[in-house]
Amino acid sequence: MSEKLTRKELLELLGKPDGQLPLIDDLDRKALEGYQYIDSDQSAKTALDKLDGRFNKWLDTKDVVKEKKSKTRTIVWIQRVAAVLLLLMIPVFLLIRPNQSVRLANQYFEAPRSTYLMLNRGEGSTSTTSLTEAFTFYEKGDFAQAAKAISEIRDQYPDNKDLQFYQGISLLASGDAEKSISLFRNCLDETYQDLNQRTPWYLALAYLKTGNQTEARNWLEKTVAFDPSHKTSAQQILAKI
Repeated sequence: MSEKLTRKELLELLGKPDGQLPLIDDLDRKALEGYQYIDSDQSAKTALDKLDGRFNKWLDTKDVVKEKKSKTRTIVWIQRVAAVLLLLMIPVFLLIRPNQSVRLANQYFEAPRSTYLMLNRGEGSTSTTSLTEAFTFYEKGDFAQAAKAISEIRDQYPDNKDLQFYQGISLLASGDAEKSISLFRNCLDETYQDLNQRTPWYLALAYLKTGNQTEARNWLEKTVAFDPSHKTSAQQILAKI
C-alpha cells in the first residue's frame, strides 16, 4: 500500500479474518498485528481506544514534566535575581549606615553653655583675659577657634579640670570627633563639675560621628543610667541604631 492506513481502514481490517486481508505493506501489517496482540479478547475499536488513551496519558505526562521544568527555571531565575540584588544592596547598606550615625549625632548634638564667660567678665588680668577670649569664641559658636584657644590655656589652669571637656565639645562641634574622643575619655572618672555623669552623652555622640555604633550604644546606655538630662534623647537614639 502506498499510503499508511487510516484508523477507519485499520478497524475494517481488524474485523476481517486473515484470509480476507488485502495486500498491505510490512509496516501496516506489523501495526495490525500489534493492535490484535494488545487485546485479542476485545473489539478492534476498543483496542484502538485503549491505545489512544495510553498515548494521551503519555502526552499529559510530558506536558506536566515540561510545566515542572518551566516552573523550576522560573524559580532559579528569581533566586539568581534576588542574589544579585542582595549583593548590590550590601555596599549600599554599608554606605547608608555610617551616614545615618552622623545624621543622628548632628541632630541631637547641642554644645552645653559654659559659665566661664560670665564668671570672668570684668576681670582684667592677662590670664582671665585669655580665658574670656577662649570662651567668647565658644559662646559665639566659633568652635574651631575655641578648641585652639582652650588648648593653649589649659596648662595655665590645672585646677579647671573641665577645660578639656569644653575643648572636646569644641572639637566635636567643629567636626574633629576623633580627637574629641580621647579628651572625653579623660573626663569619665572626673567628679569635678559632675563630668563623670555629663561626659558619656557627648562621648556617645562622638562615636556616632565616627560611625562606631557599638561604642556609641555602650555610652548611650550609660547616659540613660547616669545622665537624667539626656536620658530621653539617648533612649531615642538607641531605638534607631
